[in-house]
Amino acid sequence: MVRLAKVMLFFAAMGLASQVRANPDCKVNGPPFIDPYITDLTNPVCVNFGTDVPPIPADFFGPGSDPFSGQVCLVGLPLGPTPFGDFGNADTLIQRNVDPFDRCDLPNPMPVTVPIEIVALNLVSSDPITVTFNGGQNPQPWDVMMALSDLVPSPPGQLNVTRDSCNGGGTPNRRMRSKIAANNSRGTATSAI
Repeated sequence: MVRLAKVMLFFAAMGLASQVRANPDCKVNGPPFIDPYITDLTNPVCVNFGTDVPPIPADFFGPGSDPFSGQVCLVGLPLGPTPFGDFGNADTLIQRNVDPFDRCDLPNPMPVTVPIEIVALNLVSSDPITVTFNGGQNPQPWDVMMALSDLVPSPPGQLNVTRDSCNGGGTPNRRMRSKIAANNSRGTATSAI
């Protein structure tokens, strides 16, 4: 039996530019502007616990569970209706309060930086992780789900964009941090990681 863990992580300056693409169903609104993204199923977002971020702590998956170090690769699930609207198949919503360019700006090699914040996230592991107990005993497969924390607000990130065409296009580079809480399907633990 595969168990379910809802894990919310702390991403330290994680660049998502190669893993997500803009949602073609994007509705321009704002400010604040909500930018929907769809995680590329062929290039999942991978987090290396114990190197990129701290290991998942002991006892998180239940009494006696060992700390988890290892890679978790995540793919997106559509968010469905959100307080910000319905964004089709988007699994991630990023809010920004300003546009990086005015419509009449000419191309410019200098990047423009605007603050951003992840306001909705719905990712699941592409494969189960193996959780052990009591020093490596009783291995169990767990599926991982990731969403934003109800306990800890996400710190702001930044979007650096270089305007490279006259039609409004630009090359984005997103850097985000997100504090995310965690619990498992048994409801035995909720903690910020």
